[in-house]
Amino acid sequence: MTEDMPQRPYQHVLESDSRKAFEQRLPGNWIVEPREHDYGIDLDVEIFDGDSATGMRFGVQLKGQVKSDDPARVTLRRSTLNYWRESDVPVVVIVWDEWTDRVFWEMSYLIDRYKKSPTAKSWKVTIGREWDDSSAALIKREISSRRALIRGHVQLPLSIVIERREDWMGDGRLTAELSARLRGLLIPRDEIHVGRVSTDVGIDIIIESKTILIRISGNPGIVLHFNNASPEKDRDRLLSTTLADVAAGLAVLTESLRLFALETYFLSAAVRDSDLILDEKALGGSLAKLAKPHSFAAMAELFRRSALHGTMLQRLQAMTVVMGELDKLGPNERKTLALLLRDEAPRDEIYSQALYNASQFVKGDDHDLARSLLNKASEVDPAYKDRSYFWSDLAGMDFHDGDYRESAAHYSKAVELGDDSFTAFYADALLYFGDLDESLAQFEKARDLNLEAHPEWNLKLLAFTDVRNRIGTPGPERHPEAAWKEAMELVVGDDLGVLRCLHLDYFCAPALMRLAISTADEQQRSRLMLASAFANPGDWNAWLMALQEIADHSPNLLGDAATCALQSAGPSIFEHAALSDFTSEQVTQALESVGRRPKPFTVRGVPTGSKSFEILSGPERT
Repeated sequence: MTEDMPQRPYQHVLESDSRKAFEQRLPGNWIVEPREHDYGIDLDVEIFDGDSATGMRFGVQLKGQVKSDDPARVTLRRSTLNYWRESDVPVVVIVWDEWTDRVFWEMSYLIDRYKKSPTAKSWKVTIGREWDDSSAALIKREISSRRALIRGHVQLPLSIVIERREDWMGDGRLTAELSARLRGLLIPRDEIHVGRVSTDVGIDIIIESKTILIRISGNPGIVLHFNNASPEKDRDRLLSTTLADVAAGLAVLTESLRLFALETYFLSAAVRDSDLILDEKALGGSLAKLAKPHSFAAMAELFRRSALHGTMLQRLQAMTVVMGELDKLGPNERKTLALLLRDEAPRDEIYSQALYNASQFVKGDDHDLARSLLNKASEVDPAYKDRSYFWSDLAGMDFHDGDYRESAAHYSKAVELGDDSFTAFYADALLYFGDLDESLAQFEKARDLNLEAHPEWNLKLLAFTDVRNRIGTPGPERHPEAAWKEAMELVVGDDLGVLRCLHLDYFCAPALMRLAISTADEQQRSRLMLASAFANPGDWNAWLMALQEIADHSPNLLGDAATCALQSAGPSIFEHAALSDFTSEQVTQALESVGRRPKPFTVRGVPTGSKSFEILSGPERT
């Protein structure tokens, strides 16, 4: 009688037989090795080409079943899926059905970790691809694509495959129409080949009953879920939004491949109907990438959906991003965005803020439109007139338009509202308007306030204080044309004629130059030449003469004067300095120390004040 002995568990038999079934289907030259410690990977497989190793490997998780569903379904833990996602080598899940001797497989990164529930610890997943003669080649392509992508080897045309595994939404005709629309999206681009080609890296669009997977071969990709969608409600709308969402997914993938022209193309196709592109993680980047003249129409559409008709968060995010991208757009594009805000922004509690933002879009291009938007904002919300930056915006545009009286009045209002940072701007507007005494008083006030000032302010105070000391009280108004005409007719030594010209207009550059030349005091002469250069800021010769005088007699002012010279006369002053027979190396070095791209004159840009746009914060305004 045979004694009782330990029995081999049937599960061990199943595991052994499943391994044999799998190895029998692999190419004979591929090497299979068991893992000593199993944390979710049973085997390691190395791919060979003939007798040559390729360096390509993948892990295998084996599952044996007495009788599988069709297709096979297995229970997986979320922790295992997470481990596979973090693994350095890709993992293939293999299921062997003992009853039929069939093998099913799937790349682990194509198993959706959140298909069941974001909190579920484990659930049944479908392993739906039955092993056939092409399976080993497909796995090899996955591994090869993954390696090529890591190395940055992307070839054009890019292969994009539309794979129909199941009828989408259980509707064959709907699936066929979706596939046709996808082909219509892809075919116009020369950089795309619709179908499988031999290049390592490609994109797969995999259509299943309730999902669409968009992925770069060898990588997990983006899964679109349609659990709650119904084709009976609005068939055309469902197709349009799905096509747009797929385009948004393709934009993400082509960006990761550094195919930026394709990324822009797919973003442009997504903006009208995709909800994915409105996500807070996608919206800002999409607007920034579309902020170019050739893709502006798409940007404007996305701006309309987000900044005008989106949630409060979307409106804030869109406005913030677009304000930062305005320099990439031309005047017509900026005007289009401003008019969109004016005409289409909801008439809600923040409409006035939309109008103010619109003014910021165009205040450098179209002052009339910007003023009308500012005035409209103040009509909707009179509290704007209690904000200094409202008045400084108007003042800056007035200054650029040559209306120095209005500019001074508006800067004065900003200062009255408690914003001392505009004191020097106010002084400068007064200087150009013709109120020299009050201008110098305000420049002194700005200096005494110890504000962080542009060199221009202090140099103007020094230069025009000397002008005031030499000519006395000027006339009540400036008469530039009469002063220039008389200055052109002056003869050498006509000191009284010079003073008459400067009484007509203390900004008369040729009269200021003559006054400087006739001055015996060397420091005063350098400052009067500086005044002449400020009065005719585009004259590089006047600036070089002033700089040389300053270098010789007031060297402590040379750095600041060089900054103003370069900002006024522009980079061409370098070439003129090199050719000049009176410019010293000291002046040239001072200009070089400033650099060829100095920060623009504060006063030459239209100042915004303490804000560049209004925060869309609802009823409570900051």
